[in-house]
Amino acid sequence: MRTLMKLVLLVLVTLVVPLAALGQTTVPHTLNVQGVLRNVDGSTVTGTYTLTFEFYNNGTGSGSPLTSLTTSPMYVSNGLFNVNLNLGPTNYFAANPAIYLRLGVASGGGANDWMPLRQIGSVGYAYMAEQCNTLLTPAARRLSNTSVQTS
Repeated sequence: MRTLMKLVLLVLVTLVVPLAALGQTTVPHTLNVQGVLRNVDGSTVTGTYTLTFEFYNNGTGSGSPLTSLTTSPMYVSNGLFNVNLNLGPTNYFAANPAIYLRLGVASGGGANDWMPLRQIGSVGYAYMAEQCNTLLTPAARRLSNTSVQTS
């Protein structure tokens, strides 16, 4: 019986320690943006481009952007690009009911051609889960303080 209780205790510790660690993890503040760049005639582009991403809390792009990020010159083939943007420690999605993205595209060191603003869908709002992340910590703490009595 004592061996069974040690096994149960070992299983509880094995489950509780990762849960406690999970409650301490942080949500990465990156946003993946993928797209296709096209010319005015609809044909895809190939070449080296610099992309600028501006985030606004309004659909008009008025005022200063919440943040602005510019990539290093990157090679685009058949118009396809894939960028992970590091938004830093600020959670823009928690403080704003709607966020809009404006993309600027430049080639050869020229000026940006700006695309129309697009509202970011629900994926960006997964950052709000970061607030729920702290809810696990008290529960994990309660589990780790549970004692198992042996007879």
